Amino acid sequence: MVRLQLSGKRLAGTIPAELGKQTELKILELNNFSGDIPLTDAVPPWLDDLWLLGDLDLSSNVLTGGIPVELSDCSGLLKLSISGFGIRSILPEIAKLASLNILNLQKNGFTGVIPSELQRCNRLYELRLLENSLEGPIPPELG
Repeated sequence: MVRLQLSGKRLAGTIPAELGKQTELKILELNNFSGDIPLTDAVPPWLDDLWLLGDLDLSSNVLTGGIPVELSDCSGLLKLSISGFGIRSILPEIAKLASLNILNLQKNGFTGVIPSELQRCNRLYELRLLENSLEGPIPPELG
């Protein structure tokens, strides 16, 4: 399996850890859940087992547990979308994802300044930060 799209479904149950064994998975869309499937505690910890994963979309889920540090181990990610999570700060660990081309962090309620650590994502050409409460200038390192 190369792509798994479970967007906008009314799913019940749990996300099986066996998905972490789908080593050929390149695109994973687990966004906009409205059923009983719990994507409210945290991002599944087995994501870092998906070595070929290039596109991860977890948008529009209410993750009270936040984004685990292990997500930064997904070093091959090209596109990461975690908009509409309701988290309050941009994790500096995201800067470890040096291969990122697109980072979508809009609609989260972020406060404070844009972390200058994001400069380490030197392949980043699209950074979406709309509908947050960020302050201050854009770091010159990102310009």
